[in-house]
Amino acid sequence: MGLPFTWAQLVIAGLAADVAGAVALGLAFATKRPEAIRHDVPTTVTGFGIDVIHITVRFPQQLAYSLVCQRAEARLGLVFLVGGLALQAAGPLFDLGSLTTTCQRITAVLLALLIWLLAVVGWKLYVPWDENRTRQRLDALR
Repeated sequence: MGLPFTWAQLVIAGLAADVAGAVALGLAFATKRPEAIRHDVPTTVTGFGIDVIHITVRFPQQLAYSLVCQRAEARLGLVFLVGGLALQAAGPLFDLGSLTTTCQRITAVLLALLIWLLAVVGWKLYVPWDENRTRQRLDALR
């Protein structure tokens, strides 16, 4: 007795699992709100000194800014990861066939290069924009 599923169905299920994992991982970073970052990395820390005097010390903000950067990068990466896996799933799902001619192969390579170009442009333009916007919101929470 054979498998109750075809290999193509299992490929689709595998891609769905990849998307679910990518979304779970990406959302952990991409949806972290500035308020949560500020909670995790306060601007000051209060404690007691040698003479049991209540003191407040500024807390380094590099960790908060690193989390802001990771959030922006995760948002861009999540879009490309989910989009790429969805494109992969389209092949067996809609029986799109394979690349049979040289022209089709060249077009596929050109499309792949275009995707990389979009990723670089997103990295250079979107990530700094989102990072700056989130930093402004985070700094307003002091």
